Amino acid sequence: MPTVTFLVGLCGSGKTHYAEEILIERHEYFDGPYGGGDYPRIRDALATGTDCVVEEVELCKRPHRETVLAQLAGVADLETVWVYFANDLETANHNVTVRKNKKDALMHRCINDDLSPQYDIPPDVEPIDIFRLPDTE
Repeated sequence: MPTVTFLVGLCGSGKTHYAEEILIERHEYFDGPYGGGDYPRIRDALATGTDCVVEEVELCKRPHRETVLAQLAGVADLETVWVYFANDLETANHNVTVRKNKKDALMHRCINDDLSPQYDIPPDVEPIDIFRLPDTE
């Protein structure tokens, strides 16, 4: 039974770190198949029994999650796992500002500012708290 693990959270919430530390060695990893461009590849990998990890900031929006699931429909016996990170805009924006790869910091802060009010965490889910990076990483 193939498993797809979706990592859901703002930019700077720790999705990539979580994937690198916990999941990547056992799964095929997709970082930001923004707008669904990689979902045919993900569906194909799952259809062969390959477990996948998908990290995409747009998954914060419930309608996008529903669209993604529709794109993966037809994969036999697909198990889905959802990992949500807290909707902590201040900490996420701090992290994108101080992390090593700062070249996209302004863009990521703008994405966060737009998505945070739309971030829909199901009520029965306990999200992972965001770790605040030191001021200089």
